[in-house]
Amino acid sequence: MRRRFAVRSVAASAAAVLMSVFFVAPAQAAFYRQWRNGNSTQCMGTNNGYTTNGTVVIQWGCNNNPDQKWLDVPLDDGEWYRIQNLADPTKCLGVMNGSTTPGAQIIIWDCNGNWDQQWTLVAFNGQYVFYNRASYRIIGIAGASRTPGGGAVLWDWQNNPDQRWY
Repeated sequence: MRRRFAVRSVAASAAAVLMSVFFVAPAQAAFYRQWRNGNSTQCMGTNNGYTTNGTVVIQWGCNNNPDQKWLDVPLDDGEWYRIQNLADPTKCLGVMNGSTTPGAQIIIWDCNGNWDQQWTLVAFNGQYVFYNRASYRIIGIAGASRTPGGGAVLWDWQNNPDQRWY
């Protein structure tokens, strides 16, 4: 009886060790956040909450809708991110037609890994600036508008409040 107990005890201990070695903890829950514009305090979202390819990104009063929630997903190099939309996580923040021209509209599109969909977030005075990998330009609001519906555009860094997000 003693011998059987010892064998079972050793087997149970070995199983526990193996489980601890091979058990992978579940991934952390995704953290979607709202990005508020530093000039208007309105949130970045999609026009009318739509999620079709080419839908423009605008600022709107923060309403906690899924189109105003974004997930920063790190790419392999750890410096660049794709920014996915909660309303449809297959859609990423990008630039219309992959443009690198100032004033180009910011849109959502199927996540495809293109450089117009890659961003780095640079901390600046307690806020963040979104830099685009394809152009090294940033996201601002057209004309520094404070009006709901003001369009998000690609622009050169000018240290304006509409170019910062928190």
